[in-house]
Amino acid sequence: MNRLVVNHFFEERILEESSYPKKQEKHALALKILEAFPQLEKTRVTPDAPKESYFFWICGGKDKGPHTGLIETRTANMRKEVPPEQRRYQRKEKGTVVNYILPDSIREHATTIASLEPLPSNEEAISNGMNECIDLHSCILQQGDSDLTEALVSTFPHLLSYRGKMVQQIFQRLHTYYESTARSDKFLLLGLLIDTKSFNNVENKYIRATLRILKKLTVSGKKNESGESSSEEAEAAPLIRWIKPKEGEQDVQAVQRHVSALSYLAPHIVCVADVFKKGDMFVVFQGKYIACGKSAAHTLDVFFKIFAVFGIPVPVLLRKIHELLMVYLWKVTSTCKSVAVTKLMGKLKELEMSNDEDDYEDADDLS
Repeated sequence: MNRLVVNHFFEERILEESSYPKKQEKHALALKILEAFPQLEKTRVTPDAPKESYFFWICGGKDKGPHTGLIETRTANMRKEVPPEQRRYQRKEKGTVVNYILPDSIREHATTIASLEPLPSNEEAISNGMNECIDLHSCILQQGDSDLTEALVSTFPHLLSYRGKMVQQIFQRLHTYYESTARSDKFLLLGLLIDTKSFNNVENKYIRATLRILKKLTVSGKKNESGESSSEEAEAAPLIRWIKPKEGEQDVQAVQRHVSALSYLAPHIVCVADVFKKGDMFVVFQGKYIACGKSAAHTLDVFFKIFAVFGIPVPVLLRKIHELLMVYLWKVTSTCKSVAVTKLMGKLKELEMSNDEDDYEDADDLS
């Protein structure tokens, strides 16, 4: 009976006109069926459900979600019979690749930019040139080379220069809806308010705040490893590691030694100092490093942007905090897969509203 009735009212509209009935129309049809056959009221889904719920129930009785009932099932099946090209709502194909047809001039321009020394006097020319070559950068990312980082660095060596400013710039160009006014420093300091006990020995407040957010989002901590003297140092290791130079060794030499010996490690930050203390900071990834200076807020901003810029998969233990930044802070995507991240976003929003007028000190110049 249901099939006959639904076909009579909606089949022509759906199959020939690609016009789908509204929920009010489907609900009205359910009520008409019960008006004609009142004995069917006993078919209600649950004792508390509306009498027509077996035939059509808006959102299945919830605040939001799919409609349920025989009428909804039948109309949904008919929608599937509509040819894809005639459907009212077109589903975007996954993994669509943009085919870039690049002129030789853009590669020549990239070569010219790459030949410039990373001096302060050349920064503006390099920055403008890399902006003009953004299509080439995107093209390399889509080629899916086995070593994207090497391909990008060989083409754009200045991604490793200028304390990571070029990484920040390219990240913004790659994401049309990037929230350019986002304050990473202010956001990260909210982490100090969600936990007042963890990582108190970490000297830098931005690192301490970020580690607290990371811990809040991590279900189980990282197991201790050889050479790591405390559980908190082990918990911090997915994000940051502290190293000490050998006698007579410069900071950058210590980082080069670290990168060479532990090139298999996932991307992380290195701080050249005693454990938990402040020092010069470096973003380390896939055998490369970016010297970011002493600013932790700036270093963290660069670190979480390298994944998109270099096409690097986000390490498992950093995925939730990375998603938090992408959705809540930078707003480059509205899709949030993690329940834990969604809950924390609500908490951070409350904290942000209550502290909106606070004057956070030591704000860094972030892109």
